[in-house]
Amino acid sequence: MLRPLRVVRGFWGVAGLALHWRPVTRDTNQQHYARWLGWLDLDGQLDSSIAPAARVTPDKVHTYGAHLSGTLAMRTVASALIGLKVVVKVMAPDEDWRWLMDLTNRCNTLAKPSVDRSSAMRPVEEINRAACIELDRLLATPLQRRIERVAYCDTLVVLLLSACPIRLRNLAGLQIGEHLRREHGRWTVRIDEEETKNRQRLDYLLPRHFGPWLAVYLDRVRPSFNPAADCDALWLGFEGGPLCAHSVYGRIVLATRRLFGTPINPHLFRSCAATKDSNVWCPRLTTAMICSGPAVQAKGLGFSLVSATNRLMAAWRSTREWKTPRLSRRLASLAKNPSTALSHEQEVGVKWKVKRLWRSSHAQTPDAYGRRSCRE
Repeated sequence: MLRPLRVVRGFWGVAGLALHWRPVTRDTNQQHYARWLGWLDLDGQLDSSIAPAARVTPDKVHTYGAHLSGTLAMRTVASALIGLKVVVKVMAPDEDWRWLMDLTNRCNTLAKPSVDRSSAMRPVEEINRAACIELDRLLATPLQRRIERVAYCDTLVVLLLSACPIRLRNLAGLQIGEHLRREHGRWTVRIDEEETKNRQRLDYLLPRHFGPWLAVYLDRVRPSFNPAADCDALWLGFEGGPLCAHSVYGRIVLATRRLFGTPINPHLFRSCAATKDSNVWCPRLTTAMICSGPAVQAKGLGFSLVSATNRLMAAWRSTREWKTPRLSRRLASLAKNPSTALSHEQEVGVKWKVKRLWRSSHAQTPDAYGRRSCRE
């Protein structure tokens, strides 16, 4: 059995490079390394006298990748090689792993998902609107049958996920009072740094129209499941126990298939939110907004900041690059043959000064937007 890739930090001790890994990340990377050791043992190349880093050679890794390609999808193969790279880098940080990093980068770029889920993506506004319509329909029923109460809970999960595209583990672990709070008349979702994958705090202020539907769930639907007195879990099964991550996943898939005719998994909600935020144009992006980007934990805001920054830089470059390729070639020809190219202009008395591939009579004047233009 593999030992956990972890070193306990003592007062005078030195912490291991994998100490910051989350338990889920640690288990995933351990499985990737176990797959590598299993292949070495199957191929007869597992030698306990050889150091772990010495076993990872370009020839062996290429053979290992070819072996995985025969039974696994390319996306899974790329994930296995990336996991191997991550583990050996913390096990032997002084080694030169540039070749392995280049290999995994190529695999990650070339590997395409075996299933194209882009057709299942929906705009966040459409998901929100469909969930609101379904909740209104369910509110028109007495909410006495179990199928109605379960459908109400599932639809509310979809509605909440459309506004808070958090990871599945955090969604299933939401607790009333700890994560879901009512502050100043508004519902908020707050997840501390210790509970997130990237160790960043998440704060979401739910829209005001969520309030009535959430109140109905907390006052009527959730108590009907007969939860235990000490159970503060937000999402419950019809037997009263908290839903695990796998059950929440299945509920979301069933609810979205009922609403849109195609299933949308929880992770795809994050892609929908990131796509929406990356298309947001921020015309008044300032340095303060860019600097405060890492401090704001709204999913996709980083994408929108980067996208807006790139657009601003492109607009700035367009104002600076006023020499088109055709104009540059023309000016270069003038510099090579001034007597021939300028003969007609000299006859009419126009003075030319070929310096820095430009004509001195063409003064650059800024327009109302600060761009440099040519004045004929």
